[in-house]
Formats: sequence, structure tokens, C-alpha cells
Amino acid sequence: MRRPLLIAFVSLLLPLATMAAITFENPTQGDDLSDPRSITTIDEQVYIMNHRKLQNGEHVKELYLLESPETTATLLNSEHGSLSADDHVAEFGDALYHTVTRKRGRAVQIFRSTDGGDDWELAGKVGFADYDIKNEVQALFATDGRLYVVVAPQKRFDDKAQRIGVWSTADGTTWKKHLFRWDRNQELIAAFAWNNRPFVLMVGRAAESSPVTRLYTTLQANGKSFQQSAENNISSSDQVEIAKTMVTSDDRLFIVGTGVNGEDMSLVSDDGITWEATDPAFTQIVTIDDALLATSDTTLYTSSDGVTWSEVTLSFEDELEMNGDINRWFATAQDGSGIGVRVWSEDDESDAECWWSANGVSWSALTSCIPVRPSRSYRAVVAFDDFWYGIRGKQSHVLYRFEL
Repeated sequence: MRRPLLIAFVSLLLPLATMAAITFENPTQGDDLSDPRSITTIDEQVYIMNHRKLQNGEHVKELYLLESPETTATLLNSEHGSLSADDHVAEFGDALYHTVTRKRGRAVQIFRSTDGGDDWELAGKVGFADYDIKNEVQALFATDGRLYVVVAPQKRFDDKAQRIGVWSTADGTTWKKHLFRWDRNQELIAAFAWNNRPFVLMVGRAAESSPVTRLYTTLQANGKSFQQSAENNISSSDQVEIAKTMVTSDDRLFIVGTGVNGEDMSLVSDDGITWEATDPAFTQIVTIDDALLATSDTTLYTSSDGVTWSEVTLSFEDELEMNGDINRWFATAQDGSGIGVRVWSEDDESDAECWWSANGVSWSALTSCIPVRPSRSYRAVVAFDDFWYGIRGKQSHVLYRFEL
């Protein structure tokens, strides 16, 4: 049931939270969402999945709609869930869906609303109850006329191999389980939609063997089942052994990771099947407008096609007064409306600055900056009016807002 929220304080005396103050003061931290886990933009609205521990020791997963970047948020739904797992929200057809990860040994529940979040119903259950593995929902997205939920084991509780599970539905009610014929311990790197097809990138390792990167898609199976891209050379002797991130542009896919000797490696593909190494190898690739930006050590490159790269400097960098080489960390808005960068010097990280651009050419300084060096735990960034929102954390999480 939709509940309007007063933006000032949080009442911890109620069995379920009925208000969530998303108050922001300098530097930028929103302190009243207890543990935000995911943030998503749908139809120019911002949805936040939050975890809350109640006084009676129970845990609930809350779905909030951020209606104003200044003050208000609305609690759309609250369901009992597990302590540490993430959950996500997506739009499919004319309905909203969100996941609720249950306690160990129970299935992931999927809830649906067909009236914009006023009323919710249980749309299905998926999970690894028969594997006795604690679930972790890592992706929820729609493509190719289906809604996909990707569940990965967060922690092993027995000697069985960890497996990634993918379920999908075409009608929002009947769920199909997709099998990956690869009996190894699996770590999910990315699950996403590209060219109207789902992709699942994972790293697996058998006992006493080297890790192997594999990419699965329905591209060759008409959406009925996932197949390994049989022609790819992702884990050949001179390619990526351990994938770390996956980046998509309109007509290219990129995998960034490390090679067999621990060196930086990155690959590019125009079909998701055949791959070749980029030159040079990159540690980060981001898309902005019709261009790509990538970093290799402390050198910045740009490309219009993902094939030919040239060195570049950001327009504001000549004015920076920093000691040593400049390091850069980029974050892009989910809807592609802009890009942010944190820059700091090799010798003195206290001089860090943050800048924003809508096109990768003209840059404006942000009034606040990420206080410490970003890590891989920094989560999705969304743009909302004149602000950016992002979630950062490992064991507990904080919602940050950056004024543009």
C-alpha cells in the first residue's frame, strides 16, 4: 500500500516503517534510509530498495519511490526478507516487479503491481531451496519479451558447487528455469540486456584449476534457452582469464579483466560471440553520448567506434593543481544522461575533485565530492533533476547525493 512519507525523522517504534527521511546535508549523505541496496530509474522516476532491521529482530525489504529530489519519498511496499541479500525492481509490460530474497533455504519471492505501486501481489517464487544455498538476487531486467531474474549463491553452506540460476517469464506468472551446463563454482560478473537479448557473464573455477570466463546468451537459441557463445575466445591463452566488468554501448560489448599472468586485459565484440583484444588494454571503459572513454594506467583514451582509440585529456585537467599523475574514476547515469569523474593525484589523494558532464566535452565542477577513493562496491548512479544519486558500501550501505 502506498504510504506518503514525512521527510524529517524515522520512527523505529512501528512494526513496519511508514516514513523514510531522505535528508541531505553537506557533504552529501542521506542518513535515514537504514541500508539502501539498489537504486533504479524507470520512466524518469527513481526507485530504491532498502533493507531495514526491526526492533523485534525481523528484517524487511522496502521499495521506495523518490518523488522529489529535495524532500519526499513514498513507501510502496514492505515485505519480510533476509538480512544481507540485495533485491531489485524492474518494469515489465504495464506492471512493476520487485524481488524479496528470503532466508536461507527459501525461494526468492517476486511481487507485482499493476496500478503503479498501490497494491501488490505475489507473482512467483524462484530459488535454490534444494541446494541449501543462501540466495542473492543480482539482476532483474526485461528484454526479448521476457522478464529475467538472476540469482547467485552468496555463500556456500555445503560442499556442493555454487551455481548461478536464471529464471524468466513471458506472462509474469509462469516461470522457466534456465540451466547452465557447467558444473563449476560460479561467480556472476554481469547480467544484462543488449540488442534485445539477455547475457550472463560468469567466472568459474574447478578444484585446483585456473579460473575460466564464460559468456552465455540466448542470441543463438531464439530466446528459449541460454547457450555458451561457442565461438568466443574469452578464456583462450592470450585473452581474459578473470572478467571483472562488462560494458555495453549501442553497437559494442566490452569485457574488462585480467589475463593469465595478472596483467590488465580488455576485449571488444560487435556480436557477443567473437572477441578480440583492445589496444591498449583498459582498466575502465564508460560510454557517454556517442563516444567512449577508457583508462589505461593514468592515460585517458576516447573512441567513437570502440575500435580505434586516441589519447585525450579532459577539458578542465589543465587547470588542476595536483602533484603527480592524475587518476580518474568514472560513473555514468543509468539513463545515459551524463557522466561524473573523480580525479586525484598519485602523490596526494586529499586534493580530489569531482566533475560532471552531459556530453563528455563540457565539464562542470560538483559542489561535493566522494570523500574517499571509489571501489568496486560503489553501486549504480542515477540522475534526477539537478542531482545524482548513488549507493556505496559493503556490509552496510549509504545513499549519496551529488548536486550538479
